[in-house]
Amino acid sequence: MTIRKVSCQGCGASLEVSEDVRYVTCNYCDASLEIVHDTTVTHSLLLKKLERNTDRLIDEVTELRLARELELLDAAWQKFCKATFAVDSDGTVHEPSENESRGLAVIGIVVGVVICVAAAIGGSPFYILPGGALIALAAASFSRTPKLVTEYRKSKAVYQRRRQEVLDGMQACRSRRRVS
Repeated sequence: MTIRKVSCQGCGASLEVSEDVRYVTCNYCDASLEIVHDTTVTHSLLLKKLERNTDRLIDEVTELRLARELELLDAAWQKFCKATFAVDSDGTVHEPSENESRGLAVIGIVVGVVICVAAAIGGSPFYILPGGALIALAAASFSRTPKLVTEYRKSKAVYQRRRQEVLDGMQACRSRRRVS
């Protein structure tokens, strides 16, 4: 069995190790070392430094993954909002609101009733059918509004909670890298 001399990467102390040893702990500084036996040289690697570098790389990759997840999450939310929000003719976007939606439904019902009454008074039964259809559509919208608004609010809460979790995860990765 051959004994080789190596230097501790932690404190520089001279260590003697046999060629069949793979890991040692320095008796002077307690550093954990990997002994590398190459064909021409035997040397030591400080494992804690490798471990810190590995942890730093894991945090960087995790932060990149979380940043991508945040991009996808925001894009999905924007798509959902486009499909859910009302947009005025001037481009102003409005979140779903029970009051606005129900107000529009009431207006639709009133207009439908006016059309039906006008058709009955004027003796034109043809207009009763569109007036009745408008009343039916507005009434269906009136009853469906609370469900849509509740669904939107739940979706918004889930989105905001998940977004905060992702941001917290990214911040934790940054904090760990600053400490190491």
